Amino acid sequence: MEKLRFTFAVLAASDGKTNVICITSIQTPDGLVFGIPDDQKPASKHTGISTSDVYTKIKNSLKRRHQTRKLWIPLTPELRKIYLDEGENIQFGDQYLEEIKEETKLSNNKSTEIGNKNLGKTAERFLLDKFSGKTSNVDQWIHEYENECTRFEIIQDAEKIETLKHLLEKQCLDWYTSMIIKFTVNSEWAIWKNNLCETYGNKGWSTVKYAYTFKFQGGSLLEYATKKERLLLEINKEIDTQTMINLIVMGLPDYIIFKMDKGSIKSTANLYNEIGKHEHTINKNNYNKYKKNTFDNKGKLDKLNPCIICEKLNKGSRFHSEEKCWFKQTDEYENKRSHSKKVNNTILDVELKEFSKNIIKQIHENMCHIGIKQMQKKIGKHYTAKNLIKNINDVCKRCETCIKNKTRGQVKCGLMSHLGPASKPFEIVSIDTIGGFGGSRSTKRYLHLLVDHFTRYAYIVTSKTQSANDFIKKPNTTAWTTIAHNCVDKYNDTEHTITGFAPRYLLDGTDVSFMPDELKQEKQADNWIKDRKIALERSIKSHEYNKKINDKNRTHHNFEKGDMVYVENGHKLNRRKLDELRIGPFKIEEKISQSIYKISTGHRKKESNLFHITKLIPVPTQEDNGGAPIYYHELEGKFQGNFLA
Repeated sequence: MEKLRFTFAVLAASDGKTNVICITSIQTPDGLVFGIPDDQKPASKHTGISTSDVYTKIKNSLKRRHQTRKLWIPLTPELRKIYLDEGENIQFGDQYLEEIKEETKLSNNKSTEIGNKNLGKTAERFLLDKFSGKTSNVDQWIHEYENECTRFEIIQDAEKIETLKHLLEKQCLDWYTSMIIKFTVNSEWAIWKNNLCETYGNKGWSTVKYAYTFKFQGGSLLEYATKKERLLLEINKEIDTQTMINLIVMGLPDYIIFKMDKGSIKSTANLYNEIGKHEHTINKNNYNKYKKNTFDNKGKLDKLNPCIICEKLNKGSRFHSEEKCWFKQTDEYENKRSHSKKVNNTILDVELKEFSKNIIKQIHENMCHIGIKQMQKKIGKHYTAKNLIKNINDVCKRCETCIKNKTRGQVKCGLMSHLGPASKPFEIVSIDTIGGFGGSRSTKRYLHLLVDHFTRYAYIVTSKTQSANDFIKKPNTTAWTTIAHNCVDKYNDTEHTITGFAPRYLLDGTDVSFMPDELKQEKQADNWIKDRKIALERSIKSHEYNKKINDKNRTHHNFEKGDMVYVENGHKLNRRKLDELRIGPFKIEEKISQSIYKISTGHRKKESNLFHITKLIPVPTQEDNGGAPIYYHELEGKFQGNFLA
C-alpha cells in the first residue's frame, strides 16, 4: 500500500474543557476502516504524522469541537513501519487495529447524533408550559410531555430525564436535584414519572372547586373566558364542548348573559366572538352598577323605606335601616367614642382639654425637664387626650429652662451669607488675631493674620500688643516669628484646594513650580487672566456647596428691632461647668445688618453687645388659634411671661 486515509477530529480532552485533535480511524485504499483505541487517539501520540507539514495544515483547518477532516497521506518508510507490518496488516504501537464493520458504523453514528443533540434547545420547542408545581393536573401534564418527547424522537429514558430539567421551574428544580442524587440520570423513566405524579398530584377538591367556581371579577371578558377554559381543561381534558360553554357563561355578569343568544353558540370560538361584542361595556363604574342591580336583588329595594336620619340631615333619600345608618349619633355612641384607655383593667377617662397643657407642664417640671420622648412614655401609660403628643412637643420646646440649658434639639437661626465674591486681589481681606504665644527667645505674644479673599494669599505680623499700630509695623523675624513667616511663604507657594492655583501666582503671576528655571515655560498675561477667572468660578462654586451643607440644619428667621431673644453665654472655653448655655431674654436694640444685631446684654464694651444671628434664639410666646407660635415683634413689644396656652 502506498497511502492510507486518516480521519482527524476535534474532541474534548479528559477534563471536558479543552479541545484535542485526534485520529479516530484509518482507511485503506480497498475501503476497509480500522478504529483506533481511545487512549491512542490524540494526535500527539502519532509522532510520525504530528511532525509533518500535513499536520500543520490540519491544525489550521480544525477550529471547533466535533469538526472532522479525512485525508490521504502517502506512506513514507517511517510511516510504513508505524502503521503496517511485514504482511501489510494495520497496526499502531504494540497492537493490531480492529476493523469497523457497517453495523458498528451505524451504531456509532446514532450514538454520536444522540450525544450531539442539544436537548435544551429541543425543550424550548416543546408546545408545553413549564411545570411549577401549581399545575392543576400533573398526570395530564406528564402525558403531554411524553407526547412531545415522541414527536422530537426523544426515546431513551436518560434523554427524557435530562430534557425534563429544562421544563421545570421554581421549587420543582429542587425536586429534580434530589432525584438526581437518589436515582441518577441512568435510572428508569417510570421511576421519575411515578415520583413526580406522587409528589405533585393534588388529590383534594380545592383545584376542582376553584376551576368550577371561577367567575369574572373585572378586566377583560376574553381574558376571563380563556383562563376559565384552561382551568377546566387542566381538571378534565375530556370535558365536552357544551359543558365547557355552560360553565364559562355561568361566570359572566348577568347583564352580559341576558344579551347573548344561546342557540347561536355551538363552540368556544362562537362564544369568544359573542363575548368580544360586549367587551366595550365593561369598566369599573358600570360593572359595579350592574352587579348590584341583578335579578337576585330585584324587589328588595321596594321593601326598604328611606332612612329618616339621612332625610333630617339633608343627605338625600338613602334606602337602608336606621340601625345601620352611619350618621346615627346617640349619647351612648358618643360615650363609647370618648377618649379612654385601659390600664391594669381600669378605665381612666381624663378630659385633657383646657388644662391638658398645665398637667403636662407640671409633670415636665417635676421630672427635672425630661425630653419629649421620655415625656411621651411617662404620660402615655396613664393618660390620653386629643393632640397629646402635639401638646407635649409644644411644652418642651417652649420651656425657658430647656432653651437656656439644653444643647440638642435647638435649631440655629440664620442661613450662610456670602461676602463678595472678590473679583480682584485685595478687594476683600480678612484679618484675625491669635494670642497666647510667648517664650522661645521672643517677647511677642500676638500673631495677626491677613488673608486675601481672591488669591488666598496670606500675610502675618507679630507684635507684643493688640494696638492698631501693630498692623503697619514691619515685624522682626526672630525666634518663633521666623518659623511663622516661613510657614506662610510655603503656603503662598502651594496650590490651593479650592482655586487650584498657588496664591502667589494669582496675586502677581509668579511661577512657583519647583522645576528648574531652565525648564520653566514662560506664561503669557492672557493665560494668567484666564486662570484668575477660573479661580473665581471655583470659589463661587465652593461657596454654594458649603452653603448647601451649612443651611441643611438651620432655619431662616427675620429678627426685628424690639424682639426678645436668648443669646449664647460666651464661648464654651470661658464658661464654667454649671453656667447656662444661653442667657436672657434680652431685647434687640438695633439691626446692624441681616446677620449682626445689637442687643443690650449689660456689657460695658460696645463690641460685646454685637451678636451674630447664629448666636440668637427667639423667645416663644402665646399660641395663635392655629397653634403656630407668636414672636414678640408680632405683639408690638409687649412681653408676656406665660409660655403655655
